[in-house]
Amino acid sequence: MRNLLFLVAIILAITPLCMADNFKDDFEDGGMEGWVVVDDPDELMSDAAPSTWEVKGGPIGGKAVYQGSNRWGDPTDQIALGTYLIYDGAEFVDFKFEFDTVANDNDGLGCVWRWQDRLNHYRFMTVIDPGSRGPFRRIERRLGEDGDDFPFYEFLAKSTDSYPQSTEIHISVEVKGTKMTVYMDDELALTADDATYDVGKIGFALYAEQAFFDNVEVTDLGGAVDPNGKLASTWGDIRSK
Repeated sequence: MRNLLFLVAIILAITPLCMADNFKDDFEDGGMEGWVVVDDPDELMSDAAPSTWEVKGGPIGGKAVYQGSNRWGDPTDQIALGTYLIYDGAEFVDFKFEFDTVANDNDGLGCVWRWQDRLNHYRFMTVIDPGSRGPFRRIERRLGEDGDDFPFYEFLAKSTDSYPQSTEIHISVEVKGTKMTVYMDDELALTADDATYDVGKIGFALYAEQAFFDNVEVTDLGGAVDPNGKLASTWGDIRSK
């Protein structure tokens, strides 16, 4: 016990802990505190209409975050670029990220994880519209310093399925080590394996799409770090040592 207390004291002394509590947001407070809007550059857009992320009432029940513009690129209409909403309050290592969503259009709907910045992250993107090379589902990796040049993303997994338009669906992403698995309505959608990024933020991604997102939940499966990059440990992690 004495060794345990000594360990806790050392940790508290050398680094400010960001407790890795499971994160939830249902947007019922009407705000977007902790969330940051990031858009791909206008020069990569075919429609550079500003993104319009806001909280409003919607079809999921109560309030939800909504994006209503038609922002899309790339100019060749081969890769889905557009706008992102990123939770800036924590970075996660291994986790389950889930949410409810309703897409009003038939274009690009998705989410991001292990987001380090706009050019370094993983993404799940799904499209219905044949005019946008749909239907498809993809797990993708942004190409880092080459991420503003075609092809922008590397496809890690893909299928010819998509999603039901104007219907509430539940999407979850489980990430453990290098393995990433996406479920839609609790059914396996895609799985991929890649070791490029091992930590980062979570968020949403849209391409020429108007959509609601709600009931966000992130369950920590093995560690998180605070926005400044410091290791975050739960009291349970410390107690179990």
